Amino acid sequence: CRLGQRLTVPTGHQRPQSANEKFFACFFKKKQRTGRHKLPARAAGSLFAPKFCGVSRSARLKSSLPTFFQESRVAHRRCVLTRLSRLGKTGKERCFPMSDNQNRVEFTREMKKEYTIITPNMAPIHFELIKNVLESFGYHIDLLRTTGREIADEGLKYVHNDTCYPALLSIGQLMHALHSGKYDLHKVALIMTQTGGGCRASNYIHLLRKALKKDGLDFIPVISLNLSGLESNSGFKITLPMIRQAIAALTYGDLLMLLKNQTKPYEVTPGTSDALVDTWTQKLTKLFEEGKAFSQREVREYFEQIARSFAEVKRRDVEKIKVGVVGEIYVKYSPLANNGLEQFLFEQDCEVMVPGILSFMIFKVDNRLEDIKLYGGSQAKKQVCTLLKWYFTKYETDLIAAVKKFPQFTAPAPYAHLKALAGKVIGYGCKMGEGWLL
Repeated sequence: CRLGQRLTVPTGHQRPQSANEKFFACFFKKKQRTGRHKLPARAAGSLFAPKFCGVSRSARLKSSLPTFFQESRVAHRRCVLTRLSRLGKTGKERCFPMSDNQNRVEFTREMKKEYTIITPNMAPIHFELIKNVLESFGYHIDLLRTTGREIADEGLKYVHNDTCYPALLSIGQLMHALHSGKYDLHKVALIMTQTGGGCRASNYIHLLRKALKKDGLDFIPVISLNLSGLESNSGFKITLPMIRQAIAALTYGDLLMLLKNQTKPYEVTPGTSDALVDTWTQKLTKLFEEGKAFSQREVREYFEQIARSFAEVKRRDVEKIKVGVVGEIYVKYSPLANNGLEQFLFEQDCEVMVPGILSFMIFKVDNRLEDIKLYGGSQAKKQVCTLLKWYFTKYETDLIAAVKKFPQFTAPAPYAHLKALAGKVIGYGCKMGEGWLL
């Protein structure tokens, strides 16, 4: 339907309507009036029939549609530029905004003191550490752990089933929490990550606001957690110390997840590895609050201590089937999305291997460097991305070195090795979402 909408500029800046635009405007106006979705017979015959008067369908498309699409793009660009330059002050602006940034409810400094921020859960170990990091900076965070079919059913009320499954579940989990009666709806905020890339995850936040509006809850602020400058909130600031602690927390989460998965199937006393995860989560949280455990030297030391504690768990010397889990990042880690796959595999007497989030972080930075190689880019951006990749790779190197000190564990392969293997079968330019890393 958007193809038929005439994109306009403010009054006083109109241009003549082309023949193609008149045709589509007439067609869509008729469709809205009659509810019919069929093109007129003449148009259908001339544009979409396999053959007509000896002219191929592709030739007809080339001759009939480009003018309309080109003019629509020009008009759309004028609309966007007009909105950005605020020319609407001299005339009524009639184009639709590209985002809901103007109408959203901001999370303010005053809200930070009293509001509870609800967040959906993806990776239980990692997100528990991230939650504790945010709480050490004065935020009140509630990490949702709800599961069950009712979450998907709740999501289907607000999200089309053709949309990403992670969107359906994460929005369903948040809306289910709001309807549970557990929270004061006037003292609660929601948080959602926003990547800013080609993945549809950038639009989850808009689907969430749409769901809130449908329920009459659009007074609830939704915080965008992003590093791309897409949205900002005066009451939620991402600072350098917070970023450093969050990166360390994700890396600790990778190590705890790896060692738990390689210990749990063999432990003599059931529950020992889960208890160790809880113990280290509490200990790391306390260290973060004291401003410790996130410098490179401290991280290296605690990596070794964590690995040693798991190596000391009494194990049975038996062979287990090893199962690797790969796929889309949310479904791969979330028990809600994968129906408790890890626990199911443990119950089937298997050892589970799930890739860490750190390799995904390196992948995202490395993508920017690949973009510069393929398409060009600024040297400043290249230097920043090179520095970030080096920073993340140091964490990866220390993690692998800590695991290799104990022969009962299998260390993960470095990102560079995985990339070299992938390069033999797929181009590095295939990177949307998780691209070749998937």
